[in-house]
Parts: sequence; structure tokens; C-alpha cells
Amino acid sequence: MADDYFPPFALKDGNLMEMFEQNQAWKQEGTPEYEQWREAMIELTTKLNFDAVVDLALYLSFEAKVNDKYIWRAIESAALHNLHLYEVKHACQMQWAVTQLKPKHTTSRFDNMLFQIASEKIDKGLEGP
Repeated sequence: MADDYFPPFALKDGNLMEMFEQNQAWKQEGTPEYEQWREAMIELTTKLNFDAVVDLALYLSFEAKVNDKYIWRAIESAALHNLHLYEVKHACQMQWAVTQLKPKHTTSRFDNMLFQIASEKIDKGLEGP
């Protein structure tokens, strides 16, 4: 399923497909393997393009149903660094991902910012960064 969202992405420890399909540590919260997987996900999140962060958030929210505070805070941080690049579609998708299946451990300020960006771009009729 991860391949539907991401093409293989070179990492020190593998790629996203391996992190979800071949490594089941993400299903075993509280184990040392899960802690290692979480650290790899946090490291990865900072290296993704802005649109890949949105795809990762959607995947974690709806497919994997990962609700780890540290991972969601890393996603929020990565999104905030590139918020100026978001189109209406990206802002709406990210807002949808962080509001579904609560709690996502993201700040309410982040949710409000995403909504505000989408609203402003729609009001101005913009469809680009």
C-alpha cells in the first residue's frame, strides 16, 4: 500500500516501502523495534519534499493509522517549514489528515493555519505557491 503513495525513497536504513511493508515494527508500539522505527520516520520526515509530507500524513492517518505524538509533531514541523509552497489542494489534504482519527498530537494553531491558507488562496483565486 505504501507504494501507492510513495515511490522508493533512498534512506540510510532502506526506503518507505520497506519501512511499512517489510518491517512490521510500526505495528508493535512500545517495543524497542518500534522506537527505532519511529526515530527513522522522524529523521525521514525532515528530508521529504513538501508534497511528500502531505502524502505521508495521509498514509499515516488513513492507511497505517499511526497516531504517535513524536511522528505527528515532526510532520507538523516539516509542513510549517514549507507552508509557503502549499497549494489549496495540499493545505486541504494536510488539514484533513491532521483532523481525522484524533488525537493527532498536532497543535490547534497548525490546523487553523492550514484552514486559513486554503481560505485565503480560494478567496484570491490562486492555485499556485
